[in-house]
Amino acid sequence: MRSLVVAAFLVGAVTPASAESPIEQFCNNVLINYVTCSLEQQIINLGGVPPAPKSGKSCLPNYEGNVRPSYDAVINSVKGKPESTAMTKDVYALFLTSTRNLMPKSDERKIVYEARVNKARDDIALACERLKLE
Repeated sequence: MRSLVVAAFLVGAVTPASAESPIEQFCNNVLINYVTCSLEQQIINLGGVPPAPKSGKSCLPNYEGNVRPSYDAVINSVKGKPESTAMTKDVYALFLTSTRNLMPKSDERKIVYEARVNKARDDIALACERLKLE
């Protein structure tokens, strides 16, 4: 349920793309896609069917494609800034790793799974805030 509240907050917090810097667009894109993918995985975990049929068990291919253009835009905008480039790559790697690990482990309790997914989301949000401050 907490994820639904966060998703609603994130969707409502997004400003028009023209008013955002490439870093803000990238961070919003990463967070929205992670939360959406995690919600789809939770629907599957409950025995439901995700909103749109996906190939395989992971929503990663679809969401990786959604995030990649904004990632490329940030990399181009921070050329000559090695720290910002490294932090952008770290956020993207964290997104990919976290999304790939959305499947619950076979012996994982629901509360542990939810804590792991929420911690990953919080880690992505923190990494994004650090990137915005760079």
